[in-house]
Amino acid sequence: MKMQAISIPSKAKPAKAISLRRRLPGNPKVWVGAAILVCLGLAAAFPGLLGAGDPYLLDVENRLAPVSAAHPLGTDSLGRDLYTLALYGARVSLVVGFACAVLAAILGAFVGLLSASVRWLDPIIMRILDGILAIPAIMFAILLVAVAGGSLQNVIIAVTFIEVPPVARLVRSVALSLRERPFVEAAVAAGSGLPRIIVFYFVPGIMAPLLVQATFIWAAAMMIEAALSFIGAGAPPSTPSWGNIMSAGRSLWQIKPMLIFVPAVMLFVTVMAVNLLGDGLRQWLDPRRKRQRP
Repeated sequence: MKMQAISIPSKAKPAKAISLRRRLPGNPKVWVGAAILVCLGLAAAFPGLLGAGDPYLLDVENRLAPVSAAHPLGTDSLGRDLYTLALYGARVSLVVGFACAVLAAILGAFVGLLSASVRWLDPIIMRILDGILAIPAIMFAILLVAVAGGSLQNVIIAVTFIEVPPVARLVRSVALSLRERPFVEAAVAAGSGLPRIIVFYFVPGIMAPLLVQATFIWAAAMMIEAALSFIGAGAPPSTPSWGNIMSAGRSLWQIKPMLIFVPAVMLFVTVMAVNLLGDGLRQWLDPRRKRQRP
């Protein structure tokens, strides 16, 4: 009896490669947003490698200097290099936005899970969150700065405090829907305690929407920080942030529009990159899309 050889098509791919490809996000928004954020993060972390100098160095003799080899974007009214200030401003915005996103996600997830898990606490927590939602973020930040003084720490506290209620309400709604699922009811019938149900059933279910919400908080926090710094209620005026650069140049925008244009464009690009990342993750993690996948 002759054995026939089994031919394998040349286009066949290993199962591991196919699995990895399916797990990676194919939405171009994710890759574009992530690439821009990585480039901005590297530029903010290592500004010296890109030719940036000391952001606090004053060159009074070259105030409002035009674009030159020594100053690629010119100087401001104090003689500081605008290129250096813009790179260091990226550090402030990225750190503040990322810190607010992480803190709001952690605290909001805790409050939301607590509200969904303990029935008698649910109405109390929801009324407290409704009261916090009625406070505008900028007004609360101005109040906090007036009491405790202007600093990046107070800006982070103010923005985080305002962003916790939306995260908590989102996590609560997802956890309540998961609580009615058959596998959770089966776990309760099997004798699983509340901590085990939260860790093994609720936490994995809220990770996808929580991650997407965190990206939008990141973008909102950067805009709020820039707005607060612009009106003098955010970072100290000596701190090189995009809001402070625009605030210092608003009276000189007709003479040197670069003082407004450069930080505004960098803030726009950064916020757009974060929103692209968040929107791409939302589409990639959508469960309806996964059900439609062949």
